[in-house]
Amino acid sequence: FAGLKIRARDPVKYIPAITSCKVVKEDETGLTRVITCKPGTGPPGEVTEVVTYTKNMKVSILYNQTEKRYSIYTS
Repeated sequence: FAGLKIRARDPVKYIPAITSCKVVKEDETGLTRVITCKPGTGPPGEVTEVVTYTKNMKVSILYNQTEKRYSIYTS
C-alpha cells in the first residue's frame, strides 16, 4: 500500500501518458492532484483527480469530480 501512495503522489515516474502532476491537497485519507497528459493519451488540458485511500487496500481516483472512477487494489 505504501507503494501505491508513492505512485499517487508522483505518477509521472510510473505512467508514461502523464507529463506533469501537482499535489494540491493531501491528508491521511487521500490527496487531490492536478495532472496533464500527453496529447492523444488522456483528457486534454489539466485534469483534477481526487485519490482516496481505503482500508490500506484500495486507491480510488475520481477524474474531474464526476467523469471516471478507477480503483487500484493491493493484496
